[in-house]
Amino acid sequence: MINGNPSLALAHYTNYQNVPAQSSAASAAQAGTARAANAAAAQARGDSILLSDAARAGLSEKAGATIAEDAQASMKKLLADTGKSSPLKDGKLDVDLSRFDRRELFAVATNSGLQFPTDQQKAAKLELQRRFDVTMAGGLAVVGVTGNVKELYDLALDYLNSAGPEERASGPFQKQLAAVKEALGQLEANPERVPSGIENDPVDNYLMRAAKGEAIIERSFADVTSDARRALDKQYKAADAEGKRLIFSGDPARGKAVDLSGFGNRALSAISLNRDGSFSSREVLSAKEELQTRVGKTVQDAFRSSGPTNDPTAFSKNLIAQYQTMSAEEREAAGFSPEYYVTLKQNFESSQAMSQLFAGLGGPSASGSSLNLMSYL
Repeated sequence: MINGNPSLALAHYTNYQNVPAQSSAASAAQAGTARAANAAAAQARGDSILLSDAARAGLSEKAGATIAEDAQASMKKLLADTGKSSPLKDGKLDVDLSRFDRRELFAVATNSGLQFPTDQQKAAKLELQRRFDVTMAGGLAVVGVTGNVKELYDLALDYLNSAGPEERASGPFQKQLAAVKEALGQLEANPERVPSGIENDPVDNYLMRAAKGEAIIERSFADVTSDARRALDKQYKAADAEGKRLIFSGDPARGKAVDLSGFGNRALSAISLNRDGSFSSREVLSAKEELQTRVGKTVQDAFRSSGPTNDPTAFSKNLIAQYQTMSAEEREAAGFSPEYYVTLKQNFESSQAMSQLFAGLGGPSASGSSLNLMSYL
């Protein structure tokens, strides 16, 4: 929050208040591209990358009691695997909870079945908040170049609508949903005015925390590195117990292949960057290849999702959202420099200008933008 004014918090990040009202069609098109970008970018941050479509479908059909039991078992295994007694350290997350489905996290956060200690409840709440913040961060970056604040509320509505039945039945959820719908109603009536005076508005809450630097508080990178080293060592031990050699990308020998699917993107970045020399060249190479595959998928998803929108700026906006939802270490490991981000913004502005030019001439709009991204496409 800046000077106690939520609207100023938004103005600090965007030029929204100086942008003329947009048509409903333009707003809808931009909202669609931002939604697609954030779905891919949030997945890249580890929100759901470890769950297949079949697994998510199975979770959606499970009863609440079963979800809670599974969450309890998963938490016990996670703590055992990481050698920790608590998911918190100094009141902050000290483990990677990306393995947990949102329903599982909600079960832990609300102490479903009265089987989760206080520290686990708090950890789950922090992870749920982090996931919402990641969604908002990508949207806010897009709003910074489009000026259309409605995109943030559309994203918030999508996020809320993706909740499980237990969460949707809760009081806090109902209040937040009502607040977002009220904000969208205000924007429908006056697109140039930032929604205000709405209690329980999760977007407004995010903007205030973001202005104070309190949104998306990441774990210590040193701790992430340590956990990655421990996880790899455990795989070495398991392979040895089977009388096999743990093998990595490029290894000619037969053995048990390393499994990096359970590593979050920051963990892969820690191995790839190898800042403290904890990892071998074989480990670094495999982590780089896995991270490149994941980042490449999000870039491809951003490209594909921009096609149906008929918005020539869509691809640029999708990439802007993707960049903003990555941690600093992920950007470095993926080779996404600050100059790359500047190029994305310039590309958006060029595409927008061309679109407006063709629209003014009554001709077809520009077909899109391109960057030197062939290594990922």
